[in-house]
Amino acid sequence: MTLKLDSDTAHILCGACLLYNELNECEKVVCHSDRDFGGGVVRHSGDTKVDGKSVHTIGVVLSKVPAEVTQLYFTICSCAPHDLSGFKNPSIMLYENSKPDANMLEYSIDQAATSVSSVMARMIRKPLWSEGDSRVVARVLRKLRMPLLCIDVCLAMAAE
Repeated sequence: MTLKLDSDTAHILCGACLLYNELNECEKVVCHSDRDFGGGVVRHSGDTKVDGKSVHTIGVVLSKVPAEVTQLYFTICSCAPHDLSGFKNPSIMLYENSKPDANMLEYSIDQAATSVSSVMARMIRKPLWSEGDSRVVARVLRKLRMPLLCIDVCLAMAAE
């Protein structure tokens, strides 16, 4: 997954990815000055220029994010001008790398007004099944006389 920030001016529109654990403690902030987490699991491009305009990307390999990281926050900030109101129409995209035209984030820079930075999105790691759901599925599979080892394997695969 990639967060791509294309400035609409020569000014720098920067971003960061904050990784939080299950205790709501910040494990790491990946940004322009500290660009890497986990050997490339999260990586910031640094400031790049395209057609004289600032472009920043943050790449995240979701399948390699450690289990203890339960939340990712994506932020933007203005490195120049003094606040985000200096940007009128930047391109802000969050997309799966296999679908770069399918933006998963709708964010209007006007929401940030005169703030220096803003949180744009939060991703949360949640199990799809609750403990109760797992018990119901296990009960149904037992009624169908599925061996207990097979039930355990099925539930483990479903949890992944």
